[in-house]
Amino acid sequence: MGSAVFIVTLVLALGAEGQTPAAASTPVILRSAVSEDLDMRTVPELPPADTEAPTIASAAVAPPAPPPPAVVADPVSGSVVMASWYGPGFYGNRTACGLTYTPEIVGVAHRTLPCGTPLVLTYRDRVVQVHVIDRGPYVYSRELDLSNATRQLLGCPDLCTVRMQLVR
Repeated sequence: MGSAVFIVTLVLALGAEGQTPAAASTPVILRSAVSEDLDMRTVPELPPADTEAPTIASAAVAPPAPPPPAVVADPVSGSVVMASWYGPGFYGNRTACGLTYTPEIVGVAHRTLPCGTPLVLTYRDRVVQVHVIDRGPYVYSRELDLSNATRQLLGCPDLCTVRMQLVR
């Protein structure tokens, strides 16, 4: 038996006044096309041409919802987080908090903490108190971007895990 092609165009008919919403959205077959090797008895009957044609609803379809933003958990005081550092390509630029970014500036970039939030960072035996000076990092698995000066004070390599505590 050969393969059959069956194409059906469906539209929603607007119901007359007083109809329930379910009745107003009953599909109506406007046109069907069937390949020659398909038994015609399987094609649904079309409404007779002498009946009043239903009004076709305009297909106002809402655009798909944007994907939800990446969820970033609120920092918990004393949590151990992944940190990277940023520097040479950003020197001389303004930070999100309004400072001019230089190699000597001590601070961190964080996605959600307000500008100026004081933090205590611990890496191995070194402890440094810094403030949030910028937004970032933009790599999903990292919680902090250290300035070059902060990275040097902590003795952190390119990537490190630090204990981050909010100063209350």
